[in-house]
Amino acid sequence: MGNTECYKPANNYEAVVLGLVLALSAKTDKNSESCMAIIEDISKTLTESELTRAQEEAKQRVREREEEEREQERNRANKREKDRLREEKEEYKQWKINQEKKDKQ
Repeated sequence: MGNTECYKPANNYEAVVLGLVLALSAKTDKNSESCMAIIEDISKTLTESELTRAQEEAKQRVREREEEEREQERNRANKREKDRLREEKEEYKQWKINQEKKDKQ
């Protein structure tokens, strides 16, 4: 479950996991608190073991999402580096051509 925007939980357990994921990954404390307030009543329907399992699952999903984001950033950085090297190579080729022209004159 990568995209939480269109995900609809099928039961209270899934709703709590989703709420916890959103709370853990919220950009502000206010947003995190809002998520926690929404799932507060729902979480009361879970057993202690279900709630513990939901918390661990939410943490794991957040870790996976963060790792995916780090991987995407590494890929973007690698692409930028390849593009930079390609440009340098082209600049060198052009410089070399210009030098050869000068040498012929």
